[in-house]
Amino acid sequence: MALMLGLFAITLMAGIPIAVCLGLASLVMIFIQGFPPMVFAQKLFIAQQSSLLLAIPLFILAGELMRPAGIMEEMLKFINLLVGRFRGSLGYVNVLGSMVFSGTSGSAVADASATGGIMIPMISREYKDPSFAACLTGASSTVGPIIPPSIPMIFYALLGNVSVIGLFVAGVVPGLIIGIGLLVMSGIYSHRRKHPVTEVKTSFAELRRSFLRSLPILLMPIIVIGGIVGGIFTATEAAAIAVLYVFLAGFLLTRKLKISDLVPAFINTAVLMSVVFLILSTSTVVAFELTVLGIPDAVANWFLEFTSNKWVFLICATAFFLAIGMILEPIPAMIMLVPIFEPVAMSYGLHPIHFGFVVVLNLVIGLLTPPVGPTLYITGGIANVSIERMSKDILPWVGFLILVLLLTVFVPEVVLWLPGLMGYV
Repeated sequence: MALMLGLFAITLMAGIPIAVCLGLASLVMIFIQGFPPMVFAQKLFIAQQSSLLLAIPLFILAGELMRPAGIMEEMLKFINLLVGRFRGSLGYVNVLGSMVFSGTSGSAVADASATGGIMIPMISREYKDPSFAACLTGASSTVGPIIPPSIPMIFYALLGNVSVIGLFVAGVVPGLIIGIGLLVMSGIYSHRRKHPVTEVKTSFAELRRSFLRSLPILLMPIIVIGGIVGGIFTATEAAAIAVLYVFLAGFLLTRKLKISDLVPAFINTAVLMSVVFLILSTSTVVAFELTVLGIPDAVANWFLEFTSNKWVFLICATAFFLAIGMILEPIPAMIMLVPIFEPVAMSYGLHPIHFGFVVVLNLVIGLLTPPVGPTLYITGGIANVSIERMSKDILPWVGFLILVLLLTVFVPEVVLWLPGLMGYV
């Protein structure tokens, strides 16, 4: 175990991509433990033998197509007509846009890129406050993997043998709490910094026209989420429907999507998924090595000897996953650690959906914290704000997200109420 961690740490500090670090460390351990090389190859391919994984590239493709299709612009225009007369209105548009977009993409990185590409330059120009724009967009992008659908939840469902629909439903209430809290924080910031009121002149007729143009777009998350929760189609089928919906909306409604836009979207999706699936495969080999070494049983026994109180375990697990989220992205972290911690959580009598959601939220917060923090780098890069300043200015937003995390930890009903109401608990 120490040797594998040492190899991983050395290669990671050398600047080698994390998927390769995991692969090299696990391959060396395969040889040391005397397994034939075929075991390494088998584990790489077995990791991808699930139809549920097909939902991930499809949701990413839907997000990629939304930008050239002009769907984000239409949606944000309508939201701006509704709230544009208030101080800090662009911040409200940012958060509400992320909440709507989260019903399609399921990814914080995609949300930060799509919404940030439009809203960060606009807020920076109007408010002369690029750091605020970057931090708000980074924080609001965290609702992407919380409000269903969610790519991290799909991975957790596969690893922990938990109902993916149950996890999706569990994210609705916390996602709304995060969204409302960010709206309040954005308003407070805007009033304290005296951001100017954006002049938005509109008539009822213009508002109605904008609503009608945006209605098919606003209905898309309802169709995707409602179809999954209502059992009309699976998560994979919902992802395919999302792609088809964006495709038709871009060609027939906004009429901004072109055939030439499809190739870059396909290429970007393929490149991103090649990275994700390589991390998935190599992380699965590492998880196999941990099982062979007896790490899950050792961790379970240690916790059971350490405490018999499930709340103490949950606090320790929360702190651990929050720290891990700062140095590892959610997918490799879950693949390596969920097989270890999930059985321990069950032995304490914790509900699998509750524990799964807590793990996902922990790791999603990690997307916003240095030194890894991909959404931090994305939004900071768009706003042209240094990572040093971003690391300081993002603290209040991360603090709020941690408060929501603690609420979901100590008040399980926040997570389990809606799944229980719908029969998933």
